[in-house]
Amino acid sequence: MQRMPLVHPELLNSIPERWPSTCRIEIREEGTDEYGQPVDDWVTFVDEEDFEYEEISAVRAPSGGREIKQDDKTYTVSELDIVLKGYYPKINETMRAVINNAEIYNILLVENSSQDEITRLAVEKVR
Repeated sequence: MQRMPLVHPELLNSIPERWPSTCRIEIREEGTDEYGQPVDDWVTFVDEEDFEYEEISAVRAPSGGREIKQDDKTYTVSELDIVLKGYYPKINETMRAVINNAEIYNILLVENSSQDEITRLAVEKVR
């Protein structure tokens, strides 16, 4: 029996308000500075077919959060889901997502829809 999607993929494309944000996927690039010291830099992910993972239509929604308390500090960890319009099987948990060129999130989990129409990222933002 063939599985039918709950929402027809063309409907997702016809509603521009459904995708109010843009997402860029970045990968860590290790290098050295002018003094030979190791530095980490984040750059836009480009796959072997030269596809740049930037300006991807996206929508985000909160999914939870928690506080981590230490002796002198309290960290707030916000967990969200970011849904990307399209199928992106090369995104993984070593990368990060940047929403609207401003908000940076660590990717915790990547899930692709069974119809290859959307990619869901479970992410966290530590403040």
